[in-house]
Amino acid sequence: MPRRSINSAMPILAGSIAAMAFAMGAIAHDAGYRRGLSLAVEIAEAERIEAPVFTGLPTRDVFEPTDRETFTRLAEPAVTTATGRGDGPVIILVMDDIGAEEARSMRALDLPADISFAILPNTELAPEFAVAVRGRGREALIHMPMQPQGDGDPGPNALMAGQSEDQVRSVLEWAISRVPGARGFNNHMGSALTLDVAAMDVLFTQAETLGLYFLDSVTAPQSIAAEMAENHGILAASRDIFIDHVNELDAIEAQLRAIEFEAETRGHAIAIGHPRDLTLQALEAWIPQAEADGFRFVTLGDWLAETREPVRLASSGEAPGFPGGSD
Repeated sequence: MPRRSINSAMPILAGSIAAMAFAMGAIAHDAGYRRGLSLAVEIAEAERIEAPVFTGLPTRDVFEPTDRETFTRLAEPAVTTATGRGDGPVIILVMDDIGAEEARSMRALDLPADISFAILPNTELAPEFAVAVRGRGREALIHMPMQPQGDGDPGPNALMAGQSEDQVRSVLEWAISRVPGARGFNNHMGSALTLDVAAMDVLFTQAETLGLYFLDSVTAPQSIAAEMAENHGILAASRDIFIDHVNELDAIEAQLRAIEFEAETRGHAIAIGHPRDLTLQALEAWIPQAEADGFRFVTLGDWLAETREPVRLASSGEAPGFPGGSD
């Protein structure tokens, strides 16, 4: 695979810009910009809502280093990559917001790789998309609405601070019924809830017996969700890179190169994208080339089952967006 180089001063500048971008992105993610759902919400006492289009934020490297030998990274723990599928770096790609827009969600299901699809349970066609995902031999997970910071609306049947154990259990069981066959769940929004120790303890206490893994989307830089999940014996991981936090083709393609770099450096990269036109266009072109270059696409559930990698938390000296930044 071709090597790229970077001016020696760029990591410092990149890190500073990235740290600011992370904080701004976290706010933008939960505020979002709004678009109408084309699908009615089908739950008890449901009413038509508008769903936020994800804006996102990168956790780790935002900028594309070109001289990998001189690019300084913080120390990472030893990682064992998935076995039995070859020796190339592993890319775990999760597509969020499946079900929020029917045509683009269906197009996402046709992406040519082993991908995990996070289905919004409070959309009308969530069960149908769960069946369609499994019918294609892919992996489904629940894109669980959770309480954001500020006045963002996660939609009906969201997990919220202060809910009782019975309420949380009821929401989880409802979500599982809406996305049958799901292997795991991740947070939709949730920048407030994933910082709440008490709420996370209740959530993962109730989730312990459900047999689901958890992916922390990291919508808040200091999220404790993945750590809390593992403390409850739940397989967990944290997102490394958001693909489409900037909805421009050049920016998306730069994030895809960042995924490659992350995977080459650490042995794997966990990336989240969304079924948006430019994202899908970029992924349709990139996936075959990435596979030709030796990268391996593995579903999140398979990778977790094979590696059982401990969750990596940012140290107190790390700033979100710097190399090795917050998980």
